[in-house]
Amino acid sequence: MRLIDLGWATAFTLGLTITPLILPTNSTTRILLPAASAQSTASQVAEANRFINQGDQQFAASQYQAAIQSYQQALRISREIGDRTIEANLLLNLGYSCYLLSQYAQSIDYSRQALSIFQALDNRTGEAKALNNLGIAYDLLGQYQQAIEYYQQALPIYKAVGDRNGEGGSLTNLGAAYGSLGQYQREIEYYQQALPIFRAVDNRDGEATVLGNLGAAYLPLSQYQRAIDYSQQALPIYREVGNRNGEAKSLTNLGAAYSSLGQYQQSIEYYQQALPIFRSVGDRNTEGLLLANIGRLYAANNSPQSAIQQLKLSVEVREVIRAELRQLPQASQQAYTDSIADDYRFLAELLKQQNRNQEAQAILNLL
Repeated sequence: MRLIDLGWATAFTLGLTITPLILPTNSTTRILLPAASAQSTASQVAEANRFINQGDQQFAASQYQAAIQSYQQALRISREIGDRTIEANLLLNLGYSCYLLSQYAQSIDYSRQALSIFQALDNRTGEAKALNNLGIAYDLLGQYQQAIEYYQQALPIYKAVGDRNGEGGSLTNLGAAYGSLGQYQREIEYYQQALPIFRAVDNRDGEATVLGNLGAAYLPLSQYQRAIDYSQQALPIYREVGNRNGEAKSLTNLGAAYSSLGQYQQSIEYYQQALPIFRSVGDRNTEGLLLANIGRLYAANNSPQSAIQQLKLSVEVREVIRAELRQLPQASQQAYTDSIADDYRFLAELLKQQNRNQEAQAILNLL
């Protein structure tokens, strides 16, 4: 996911989606009663499976915080029973759920715990999923090269075990990371490798993600009609599979394309459809990006007060994220700050133009 600023008053591009490879736990991860364990009881197993089912349902309904609570309860029981495979799978689900809530420090911690267990168990598929999750977290922190390294570790493992969905997801994530580095043709090449894989395995959500990402990839290349076509292909598929996050990002990319074409009112309408979805699913990172884009669009429309209002809301959202990142190494915190700094400076400049110099300095002091 990235914000591409092609000019303060011309183009505002938001929203590569990153393929969610770590899905809610399924029937293969239900807890089975170990026959030789005296401490394992049928009631514990039943309770753990109830929490896993509940978490799956909450996750599918985009109730990520509730899903986390359910998975944490199941995790506690899995540790009591001593089932390391279930423990690791639950850690993966927790890591992915935290990522969706922009809780990147927690996501990294859960994913690293899972990686360690899968490696100890020589579970190659689980290892690849944990590596992928770590890549996603570092990608969203703006540490794209580190994200690429994790994705490149995951890809050959997925190929070796014959996991076509995982292979397609790693290719998609590599494309997204290279796009964030401005290597757009390389980005598109990875997506074009991933798209036929997802179609071959009938993964509609993966297909929609690649289509949406292709739409976003053509924006900085100024191929706006192509961007619109791909985004419009992705949107109904996301709605079909119930992926609210993907739906919102497709709406956002459509808004960005129309903004670049100078059709600002249509752009605002798409953004306003997307914003409440991001809020409802708790995707604060993209909410912050979108608020900043809306603010810049108001500035382009010579509405500085509305622009300032939206940009201030964006700062509020991002400061919550930054507060949660304080437990990460300084390099990770700084990478995220660097990724949002232009929006803070843009807001400060607008405030200075309104002779609100004290407020402007307060914003700059946050950097």
